[in-house]
Amino acid sequence: LATLVMSAQLPDSIFRPLGIGLLGLLSLVVAALAVRTLIAVWRRDICKLD
Repeated sequence: LATLVMSAQLPDSIFRPLGIGLLGLLSLVVAALAVRTLIAVWRRDICKLD
């Protein structure tokens, strides 16, 4: 997010594509973790009661 803010201050800088790329990568990681968590819950691998 800081790189996106910096891109607003500096014209024609590398910060805008870098910020968008980093934000996209972070979003992809969060989405992958959410999907894997939902799959584990559906398979009952989480919260097993023995």
